[in-house]
Amino acid sequence: MEIVQFRGTTDLFLTHPKGKATFNILKMARPEIAFELRSAISKVIKSKQSIRKTGIEMKVNSEVKIISLEIVPLKIDPITIGWDEPLLLVLFTEQEPTEIFSHDAQDGKNNSLAKDRRIKKLELELAAAHADALAIAQEQEAFAEELQSANEEVVSSNEELQTVNEELETSKEEIESANEELTTTNQELQTRNDLLNEAYDYSEAVLDTIHEPMLVLDGNLRVKSANKIFCKLFDVKEEDTAGVLLFDLGNKQWDIPRLRKPLEDILPKNSDFRDLEITHQFPKIGEKTMRLNARRIIQKRHGEELILLAISDVTEQANARRKIEESEQRFRNLVELASYPILIFKGEDMRLELANEPLYKIWNIGKEALGKPFLEILPEMKNQPFMGLLLDVLHSSEIKYGNEEPAYFLRPNGVKETVYFNFVYQPYKENDGTVSGVIVFANDVTRQVLDFKKLEESEEQLRKTTEHFEIATTAAEVGIWSMDIAKQTLEWSDLHKKMWGYTNLETNLTYEEWHNLILSEDKQLAFDAVAKALKTNTLYEVSYRIKRADNDDIRWINSSGQYFYSDTGEPITLTGVSVDITEQKLFENELMEAKESAESATKSKQQFLSNMSHEIRTPLNSILGFTNVLLKTELEIEQKEFVQAIKTSGKSLNLLINDILDLAKVDAGRMTFEKQPFEIRQSIASILHSFNLKIKEKNLEIVKDYDSEIPAMLLGDSMRLNQIILNLVSNAVKFTAKGKIILSVKLINEDKENLAIQFAITDSGIGIAADKINSIFNVFEQAESSTANSYGGTGLGLAIVKQLIENQGGSISVRSKMNEGSTFSFILPFGKTNAKSEEETEILYKDSEIKNINVLVAEDVPLNQLLIKIILSDFGFLYEIVENGKMAVEKLKTNTYDIILMDLQMPEMNGFEATEYIRKTMKSQIPIIALTADVTKADVSKCKEFGLDDYIPKPINENLLYSKIVELVKRKK
Repeated sequence: MEIVQFRGTTDLFLTHPKGKATFNILKMARPEIAFELRSAISKVIKSKQSIRKTGIEMKVNSEVKIISLEIVPLKIDPITIGWDEPLLLVLFTEQEPTEIFSHDAQDGKNNSLAKDRRIKKLELELAAAHADALAIAQEQEAFAEELQSANEEVVSSNEELQTVNEELETSKEEIESANEELTTTNQELQTRNDLLNEAYDYSEAVLDTIHEPMLVLDGNLRVKSANKIFCKLFDVKEEDTAGVLLFDLGNKQWDIPRLRKPLEDILPKNSDFRDLEITHQFPKIGEKTMRLNARRIIQKRHGEELILLAISDVTEQANARRKIEESEQRFRNLVELASYPILIFKGEDMRLELANEPLYKIWNIGKEALGKPFLEILPEMKNQPFMGLLLDVLHSSEIKYGNEEPAYFLRPNGVKETVYFNFVYQPYKENDGTVSGVIVFANDVTRQVLDFKKLEESEEQLRKTTEHFEIATTAAEVGIWSMDIAKQTLEWSDLHKKMWGYTNLETNLTYEEWHNLILSEDKQLAFDAVAKALKTNTLYEVSYRIKRADNDDIRWINSSGQYFYSDTGEPITLTGVSVDITEQKLFENELMEAKESAESATKSKQQFLSNMSHEIRTPLNSILGFTNVLLKTELEIEQKEFVQAIKTSGKSLNLLINDILDLAKVDAGRMTFEKQPFEIRQSIASILHSFNLKIKEKNLEIVKDYDSEIPAMLLGDSMRLNQIILNLVSNAVKFTAKGKIILSVKLINEDKENLAIQFAITDSGIGIAADKINSIFNVFEQAESSTANSYGGTGLGLAIVKQLIENQGGSISVRSKMNEGSTFSFILPFGKTNAKSEEETEILYKDSEIKNINVLVAEDVPLNQLLIKIILSDFGFLYEIVENGKMAVEKLKTNTYDIILMDLQMPEMNGFEATEYIRKTMKSQIPIIALTADVTKADVSKCKEFGLDDYIPKPINENLLYSKIVELVKRKK
């Protein structure tokens, strides 16, 4: 246990023993603490835990010192600092004495107590020392056993060493023999080394005489040697290459990324590379193209792995090859850009080597045909002369020509097509002059050949036609003329001259003379037509008036003609015909007058209907409105029946007005049809639902047969469809006393964008006589004269239905048998749509969520004002009523409203004008609903055009009005 380092004063605890100098702590410790120190160190080494001992007495110069010691194991591996024993930290501490014993003390009593305590303490220390001694004895005993075992091993080792010594003696003799053999081998190696040196010198001389640059590199890619041609070609000095990294050579001009990786892989992977072609720009010698080869070699003399790098300068060859490639690419580009077919065949089987787009198009093939034999691409050519011509050119190296040669192609649809070509078959030569194939230039002249054949046929036909034409023009009184553009002279047929009043048939006119015969009012018109035909290269046609040369009679002439041009595009002649259309013009004038008269009558009719509609609907609105008001009051039974009768009559009158107006729209061609997405099943269900009460009253059954293949959403006019079905179902209910009514809806045809649906309404009613079926769709006609008396009606419904269906591209038919029933079926086309169904939210009457709606009403008729007041009061709405649009605008400027009800026909400023002012001038988006009795004008499109959000026809339907007010107010909020 050697002391490594001292810290502090240790003289009190440690002293140097006599004899040989030592730093062993157990030998240097004072005798009084040696045992305690040995015991503590032994425990620390065993437990590897710190130990502290206190109260150890030590007598120094007749003075008792009390000390403590603490031993701490250090966590430093002693091997790392070159030590072979555990490292321990030993701390000595002197304690302050609590009692001082003096051997000369006089106080006997105190001395006695101190002695007792001292004895007690010594006994304890003795017991501890005894235990430590016992533990040390056990350790010594174990150590002795280990020494005994080690001694036995030493004896055994001695015996083994003796045996080894004997073997060494034998080996010595063998070594001496081997030494003699090595001497002989060494002499042989020396001889071989001399030979290797000679071979090395020879290889170095060979490298220097090779005319290709070569380098020998070591494992770190540093230059071992470079031959003279390398130094000369790449402008470096031989002494500047030795030991230099290849990539640093010549100011890093060899730092070539493409070369670095292959070279670095040669030795680790025992690989090589061949014919690696690299183009590199050298600072001094410019751009070089090199072909590099490298492989691993071993210098046996030193056992060193090296790399032999051979460099071939192929710059000239690369440039030549690049020029050839560029030339070939230019040739290919020219072939690709050519507007006529060009192709190259190679080999005896005529494989397609190159072709352009015009050829692919004519042959109806793609680029996958490249590389395939000619007859594999077009097997239909087997019995045609083309393969023979190609082989003839290949073998003879002579150019062959073909003019208007027919080629028969079999198209994918099985149709045989004949195409005519002008061919040039030319030998295709390689760079060395050998003929390896045939290049074919082809020009599709099919059109020219066919046109020429047609021309021949046309000339024959023209000859015959000319004969017929002369006969026909004479019979039809058509004059023929031709104007020479250069000479400005006219050649006229005899009939043409007579048409213009010339009796001298031998005379030809000038352009100026023709000009003088045209009335001054029509001269510019005639000249403009001639100029336009020349400018646009279109047919010349114009009608104008002339004054005959013989009697000054005014005649209408219609002239038409066409310019004919030279090969250079210059106009040569203007040739055409003239017809006297005076009688036709007189007839057209009569027709125009008749048309204007009819249009005036139709306009008057429309104005009358519009006025009558407005004038009838205005009081009818009040009648039906106040009827509804009366029905909400307390009435006697008889009074209620009277009021109900008034309401029923008013509705019938309103229906009659609607039918008349619809019929008027159809007659005037003003009926329009929308193309909007709608849900057909829901639309039909709503119609049938409206008949529930009537069906129950008559104890009938209504059956719906709906085709599930019909798309949910269609594109069409749902309002007109509802009108058609409503009319037909209404008739079925009207004329059926018992039984059932069937509505059938079937999909009969469809494509990607459209479909056709057949609707059929079958009843078990009174039926229609066979001789009356054709007349039931006429206006104001019914099957029997008694029908109107028994069932009511005007005879307009079916006439309107027929017009609505046919104007949408549909058709209607009827099958009927007297007293058994009728089936009305119609087919309508619809468009398909991707629009999604929008769930309609039914707005309940007196919606609890809508409160305190403030309504501005513009209405000029006092009765209608009163009716609106009652209706809005019943709704629970606030309102303010003004007499015209101007007053409505003024009110809107100073007050706030939720919605406006706007009559359209009012004095000072009508509803359209007021709405336009509100939208454009005031920039207000307040909801506005139109109230109108003139349904011929108040259609949705016109309302939208002026900025109205919706409209309500008069007579006013209270539920409809409430629903639309609530809907628009909710939408705004």
